[in-house]
Formats: sequence, C-alpha cells, structure tokens
Amino acid sequence: MLVAGCSSTSEEPKQEPRDLPSRPNILLFITDDQRASGTMEESLPKTLRYFQDEGTRYTQAFATTPVCCPSRASILSGRYAHRHGVHNNNEGPKMDEGDTLQRYLQDNGYFTAAVGKYLNRWPRDLDPQYFDHWAIMLHNYYYDSLFNVDGDNREIAGYAPDFIERKTIGLLDSFEEADSRPWFLYVGTTAPHSPFQAEPRYEGAPTPRYHPSPGVKEKSTSDKPFFRFGRGANFRQVGASSFAPCTRSTTQSTG
Repeated sequence: MLVAGCSSTSEEPKQEPRDLPSRPNILLFITDDQRASGTMEESLPKTLRYFQDEGTRYTQAFATTPVCCPSRASILSGRYAHRHGVHNNNEGPKMDEGDTLQRYLQDNGYFTAAVGKYLNRWPRDLDPQYFDHWAIMLHNYYYDSLFNVDGDNREIAGYAPDFIERKTIGLLDSFEEADSRPWFLYVGTTAPHSPFQAEPRYEGAPTPRYHPSPGVKEKSTSDKPFFRFGRGANFRQVGASSFAPCTRSTTQSTG
C-alpha cells in the first residue's frame, strides 16, 4: 500500500478493485506545503502516474487543519487538532504517541520506521516512540542537517534529501530480508517547502510557471473569522464554541 500525504489531482483516477493482503505493507509519503493539484502534472508526470497506479486513494480524506505540525499530528493520530492537542508548529511533543498509527501497527506485529521530517521543532533529546528505527530531521532542512538517528544526534553533511533517500532505500532493503513481517514506513520530505533549494544537478532545470492560489494574497478578508487579524492566532483564541460536537454528519471523518 502506497499512500501520498497530498492528493495530486482533483479528478478520480480510474482504478480497478484489487485484493490487498490482510496486513499490507504501508509506505506513507508526506510532502511539505504541496497543493492538492497543479504541482505534479507538468513537473513530475511519471511520479504522479506511479501514485495513481500503485497507490491508495482515500476519497473521504480532508486536511482539516492546514498547518504543518497540527496536520501531521492528525495524520498520525487520526484526530482533530483540538483532540490531539497540537495547536501550532511549536507543540509537536504534546501529541500522545501512545495513541498513534505507529503504536497500533507495532503492537500488531508491524516493523515501524520513520525517515525525514517528523513533527516541527522536535527536541534533540527526545526519541520518537513506537518506531523500531528512525532518522528524523531536527534542524536545517536542505543542507548540512541535524538528524536524530536511532537516538544519536548526527550532523549529515550535504544535501539532506539524498540522506533521506539512502535511509529509506536501506530500510526497504532490510524489510525484504524479513519479508514475512509487515512493515510501516513514514517518509517526510521538506520539499517543496521554501527556501526551495534544489539538488545541485537539477538547478536550472525547466519548471512550469507557478500559478499561486488567488486566496494567498486576498485583499478582502471581510468574510474570514475574527482571528484573521493576528498572525499569532491559534486555536486557543477561537473558543470552545467553535468545537461544539456535531449531532449529525454526512461525511466520514475521524476525531
């Protein structure tokens, strides 16, 4: 099972139903600041087709909190931000790791691992729980980055995505050596988040013209909530009434 952390097209790909093993291997990619459409069709068409042909599409998946750390915590915990407690990019350690995807999979016999960007501003002296192996990024997201590698803080010289690639391939190879055991591998990339530092051999490569969302620099914000006026606003300023429980729902969600 291959899962992308962002949807790359608004159209439903044509997929034939296929049988999955009772305990499938799970490879989860989470990219950073990537829009759901318009970012892969021209620049990465082969990768897009691979996700469509070999991946799993969730038609009832919603980014309820489009902020980096709260959104990642929701993906791993299956909870809304007001339930997992990570309200901004400084509160990653507040997530209860005992109630996460990796914990439940590990408890059920899965080999679990994480590579790359985990939760923002993760403390250097804190190891992520319920992963058998990990190499999570702590500082400097593109070059000469600091990683926590199985409990050891290591400065990795050079281009960080190359190190993420090497660790990912190494883990996949190790999984194959124990092929009878299912595995879950979380891979988080900084790209395409700013400062947009490409690998040296791809600097100057042709890219399609960027068409920003009209909402990014919207001048009229009269239809937006009251907390639009403060850059530092977070969920605590919204008020408990905003999270009143629903009595009826017509969509599938987790809380």
